[in-house]
Amino acid sequence: RLLEKFTSNTAITLTDVTWYLVAFGGLWLIGEMMWRLAIHLLLRAEVKGVQRLFVNALNYMLEKDLEFFHNNFAGSLTKRTNAYASQYINVVDTLLFNVAPYIIPSFFISFILWNFSPWLVLALFGFSSLTIALIIPLIKRRRRLVVVRETASNKVSGQVSDIYTNIDTVRAFSHEKLERDLHSHNVYDLGKKLKNSWDYQNQK
Repeated sequence: RLLEKFTSNTAITLTDVTWYLVAFGGLWLIGEMMWRLAIHLLLRAEVKGVQRLFVNALNYMLEKDLEFFHNNFAGSLTKRTNAYASQYINVVDTLLFNVAPYIIPSFFISFILWNFSPWLVLALFGFSSLTIALIIPLIKRRRRLVVVRETASNKVSGQVSDIYTNIDTVRAFSHEKLERDLHSHNVYDLGKKLKNSWDYQNQK
């Protein structure tokens, strides 16, 4: 209605817009209060989710046989156990702070655009759908690069952790140079995979 007033080519007075400004300010204040309440509840939900996932992660690991532990670095398993829970925070934050702020307002925008022309709404959702269709393959491709990157990161962390844990054995057999060389190889491999995932995100 306010837009219609401005486009009606008639003189607009402060009285004409006061109610809209008050209503907008009030809704903004209510929205801010609801946002603070939502954050309050979100923090508690995330904490409970992380706690549960940390417990589940250890339970899943303890169900594995001894061969599984013998074939994996202790540090790597530790990092994977922690990442199982901590990545939950990243997923929830991404959905709530990066995805939801674009999806929810689109419904309000659609309501306003519908009053002008339904074709505007169809165009909005048409272009949004096209954008999503184009982005999904890129996301899947980057996800594969991220999995490769995290596997390399786990390998580096696992090897370093095992060196420190078994330092007595390393020193007893003078394997410092061997461990340094292996660590350098793993680090360079991780660097290459980091670059691939970051370049893909930047260049696509």
